[in-house]
Amino acid sequence: MVLAAIFIFTGAGVTGCNVHVISVRQALTPARFLGRMTSIYRLLTYGVIPIAALRTTQRFSGTMDRPASHALD
Repeated sequence: MVLAAIFIFTGAGVTGCNVHVISVRQALTPARFLGRMTSIYRLLTYGVIPIAALRTTQRFSGTMDRPASHALD
C-alpha cells in the first residue's frame, strides 16, 4: 500500500513538472519555431527509449537464470 502511494505521488510530481516545463518552453520559443521545438523535444525524449531498452537488455541478459540476489552483480 505504501508503494502504491509513492507511485501516485511521484506520478503527480512528474506530471506537474512536465506542465511547467512545457509552458516555459512555449513561452520562450518564438511562435514560428514551436513546431520544430516540440518535434526536437519529442525526438530526444522518446528517441532514447529504444536505446535504453537495448542497453538494459544487454546489461541484464543472462541474469534470469541466476537467483535474484545476484542479478545486479
